[in-house]
Amino acid sequence: MAEEPAVKNVMAFFDGQNLYRHAKDAFGHHHPNYDPVKLHKAICAEKNWRATLTRFYTGIPSQLESPMWAAYWSNRILAMKRAGVFVTTRPIRYHKENVVDADGNTVLLSDGKLKKVTVPHEKRY
Repeated sequence: MAEEPAVKNVMAFFDGQNLYRHAKDAFGHHHPNYDPVKLHKAICAEKNWRATLTRFYTGIPSQLESPMWAAYWSNRILAMKRAGVFVTTRPIRYHKENVVDADGNTVLLSDGKLKKVTVPHEKRY
């Protein structure tokens, strides 16, 4: 009697900013409307794997720099945590620079940057 192959348990790790950029490029969306849990389960179902742990990493905009996006991500992260996603966040750091526009006026530009994230080791499953 042939032995059935064991089902693989699969964990997924998502970088929220990269996922958004690639979804935007592929589908033209200008809003992060993806669902990491559904994406993880869909990929696993296709390969006959078992989706186990979903992790999501993202930068969070400052309330002062972008109140709308800060509120959006606060709600979105809460919903992901309730869905069982392990979420790791980091504040986005803003680089500010004075530039002169075409009319000769000085304008302060603010550009959000994510820095390398180091995550402490947690219990392994």
